[in-house]
Amino acid sequence: RSGFFSILLVDIRERRLIDKTTLLESKGENVLSEVQSIKTVIVESEFSRLLSEYPDITRPAGTVGQTVKHDVVHHITTTPGPPVFCRPRRLAPDHLKSAKTDFELMLQQGIIRASKSPW
Repeated sequence: RSGFFSILLVDIRERRLIDKTTLLESKGENVLSEVQSIKTVIVESEFSRLLSEYPDITRPAGTVGQTVKHDVVHHITTTPGPPVFCRPRRLAPDHLKSAKTDFELMLQQGIIRASKSPW
């Protein structure tokens, strides 16, 4: 490999990248992003080939039109009787709005379905 590659250390707590060779560092910030992807800088690398060969591993979960390639069914078996009690708590208005939006999207995509439970 050529000398253009650096060893970068990721310091999550301090939000910075550190070049192991020069000890130079770059501050970063946490941001929310709807776009999730993995890309390679060098187009002809083995990693680029792998990413193009297996595109499903880099798609976000719940992608619209996603084909299920297994017959696994997840379910939770419960015992008869009332559920374990926990006092209900309200979400903050902004959190409630966000949660409702997320649930509606997952319902539309078929990721979740309405419960048939009487509880």
